[in-house]
Amino acid sequence: MRWLVRILLFLVSLLYCSLGGVLVFVGAVYGVSKFSEFSGTLLDIIAVTLISVGGVLVLIGLLGIITSCVNSFSLSYIFSFILLLSIIIQILAAILFVIFRPEVENTITKAMDETYGSYYTQSTFYEKSLHQGWDMMQEHLQCCGGNSYKDWSSTLNGTAVPDSCCTEMKEGCGVLVDWTNPNTVYQIGCIERLWEVAGDHLEIILPSLAGFLVIQILGVCFSCCLARSVQVEDCQVY
Repeated sequence: MRWLVRILLFLVSLLYCSLGGVLVFVGAVYGVSKFSEFSGTLLDIIAVTLISVGGVLVLIGLLGIITSCVNSFSLSYIFSFILLLSIIIQILAAILFVIFRPEVENTITKAMDETYGSYYTQSTFYEKSLHQGWDMMQEHLQCCGGNSYKDWSSTLNGTAVPDSCCTEMKEGCGVLVDWTNPNTVYQIGCIERLWEVAGDHLEIILPSLAGFLVIQILGVCFSCCLARSVQVEDCQVY
């Protein structure tokens, strides 16, 4: 039975490592290009936060992997405590997100505002990824800019929007856009569209989040079970 608990604990830990690795990678993609000229912008702070949180998750995952491979009840109890603390922090973060949703939206808007200038350069991997990310989001969500198509007026001297903003996308369709009567581009902002899409798919999002929470709670249980099993075995030996 213990081998099954070890495998399940290993899988939970691997999930933590994978999630942390993704966060570190996203933050590092920005950091490699921009940290040489670090100026404390919102994107700088977000990148540092992603790398820090991702690094912590990777460490927690590695601790869990080690715990699943060794016979140490003290290490198992430590991991279960850290995992429980992580769950509490996530729940508090979710509550704060709901309470301060307007502030979160403003932060997202400001972060998006800092990306417009890098859209057309594409001289680094970050800028190329940013360009592709904006195009994918605007094309698939049928939106333009953060709040509206007017957000792109700060680029290219206000002469164009990305082609992915066009209702009928083709090369060069966003050039010389009519800012007063832009019938050829999506007028809704991507932030509003993201909230709409999230609201339309709550039946998928909420069970997924609940499932992730349950998996972590099971990780705490597996770790405690493993610790108790090893502890009982040690008592029997002595």
